[in-house]
This record gives sequence, structure tokens and C-alpha cells, in this order.
Amino acid sequence: MGDDGQKSVCTQCVVGDHGQSNGNVIRNLDEVYDESKLHVERLIGELLTKISLISSSAKAHDAECNVIETKRNQVNGDVDKLFDALEATLRKRRAQLKERVDVICQERKSLTAKETDKLQNAKSDMEIRVTMHPVCWFSLTNLSF
Repeated sequence: MGDDGQKSVCTQCVVGDHGQSNGNVIRNLDEVYDESKLHVERLIGELLTKISLISSSAKAHDAECNVIETKRNQVNGDVDKLFDALEATLRKRRAQLKERVDVICQERKSLTAKETDKLQNAKSDMEIRVTMHPVCWFSLTNLSF
């Protein structure tokens, strides 16, 4: 390899030793291979560690998604139960109010019917008295049509 860390510059440098370096550090290819292999193995180890961390993180996220879905289902169930109870309460209250309105209307109709009967009786009584009064007999017999 050259001083700048680049690949070998000549075939003789790759194949073996020679006496001329022309300013380059001459190293044995086996040494360079072993160093490169160790470097690659270290990088692979780091990658495997990162892969493991990512995998663990992904599993944690999946577990959290499952927890979120479970909570969503529970909350939706709670909301449904609450609204079912409220709807039942409203239906019951509606029925009670309608029943109360029916009772009030029936009482009013009954009172109105009694008042109407009283008025009809009073009217009939007045009509009878008017027709039986002697002055009315006189007026009725002298009517000319």
C-alpha cells in the first residue's frame, strides 16, 4: 500500500518483495490481508450488534403497538358501555316523561269534560226555566211568524 492508504501501485508490490519502493511503504500482502480481515470482522461484529439492537427495538415497537391496540379496544368497549348505559337511561327517562305527559293530559281532559258537563247541565237547566216561566209562555204564544 502507498503512504496515502490507497492500494498497491505495482504488481511486484502485490506479488512479493522488491528492492525499490519509490517512496511507498512496502508491506507483505498476507499482513495487509490479515489486517483487512480483522477490520472487516470488527465491522461485521459492529453491524451484528446494531442489527441486534434494531431487532430488539423493532420487537419493542411491535409490543407497544399491540399494547396500544389492546388499550384502543378496551377504551372503545368502555365508550360503548357508557353510551349504552346513557341511552338506556335516556330511553327510560323519555318513557317516564311521556307517561307523565299522558297522566297530565288525561287529568286535564277529565277536568275539562267535568266542566263541560257542568256547563251543559247549567245550560239545560236555564233552558228549562226559561221555557217554563209564565212570561215566556205569554211571549211564546204571541209570537207571529
